[in-house]
Amino acid sequence: MKFDLKKFRMHYGFHKQKDFADKVNYQAPVISRMEKDEQGKPVSDKLLIAIENAFQVNLDQFKRYDRNKLGLYRDNVLPADFFQERITTKQGGGSHKENDNLKQQLIGLLEEKSALDNKYFVLSKQQHQKTVDLALLQEQLSLIRKLTDDSQQILERLLASEKIPL
Repeated sequence: MKFDLKKFRMHYGFHKQKDFADKVNYQAPVISRMEKDEQGKPVSDKLLIAIENAFQVNLDQFKRYDRNKLGLYRDNVLPADFFQERITTKQGGGSHKENDNLKQQLIGLLEEKSALDNKYFVLSKQQHQKTVDLALLQEQLSLIRKLTDDSQQILERLLASEKIPL
């Protein structure tokens, strides 16, 4: 699945590329080129991350698309045979066993990085939700205070008009 930048931009009410570019901290000509898709390239992960940060959305599925298209990633983890095809042993270099060990270490580190990336995304999403919840609570508190003040004034007026002692 390919990310449709123009459709996303329009969905969020940015009818001008410049306004959208400002929101994601990019230059308008870059956004224009990405939307035209002149070279058939998918939207860069860097731009997708900028969009995620600006709009608090998750676009990982589109980042995986870029990597899957290249055959590099599957479910955010490199396949075990990835290095078998792409890394060759240099003549006069380390032993085949050393290279295999290094390959396995690299795969393990990449898997750990992927897991940490996923945890970071979950935590940042939770933090965003807590921020939204806090803002809602503050708004509710403000409304309750206003309601209390209004109720107090109404009660005082009623008491004054009926001369009821407290």
